Amino acid sequence: MVRAFALALFALAACTAPATDEAIGANPQTAPSRYAGRIEASCAGGFTGGGRGVTITDDHRVIAWRRASFRPPREETDHGANEALAREVRRELEAMDFASISYHQPGNMTCSLSAGGNSVAWPIGARDTPAPVIALHQRIMAATSAD
Repeated sequence: MVRAFALALFALAACTAPATDEAIGANPQTAPSRYAGRIEASCAGGFTGGGRGVTITDDHRVIAWRRASFRPPREETDHGANEALAREVRRELEAMDFASISYHQPGNMTCSLSAGGNSVAWPIGARDTPAPVIALHQRIMAATSAD
C-alpha cells in the first residue's frame, strides 16, 4: 500500500513538474519571449523635456532617437536589424523577470526601460534602482553610442 501510494505520488509530481527547455526539446534561442514586442530604453526630461533613447523593434531593428524638447519632432536613426542584440536583451529581460519589477520613481531627468507591457522609471543617479535594470538600460543605450 505504501509503495503504491509512493508510486502514485511520484507519477503526480512528474506530470505536474514544470517543463524545462531541455526536457521538451525546445531551443531556448527560438523559444517565444513575452518580450517579443518593442523594447525601449531612454532618458529625458529636465528643463527642455528633451532626451534620447534606443528602441528595439519586434523585427529586431535598432532605432536611436533624439528629441530636443518635449514636443515633436523626434529625430530617428535606423541602425538596421541586430538579431543577436535583440535576442540577448530579451534573454536578459526573461532572466531578471522584468515583468515582475515594479519601480516607478520619476524625477526631473528620468530614465526608463519598457518592455512587455512593463515600464521601470528612475531619476538619473538613483542608487536604489534595481541593478539588472540599470545594466541592461546602459547596454541598450550603448548599442548606438556613435549617435
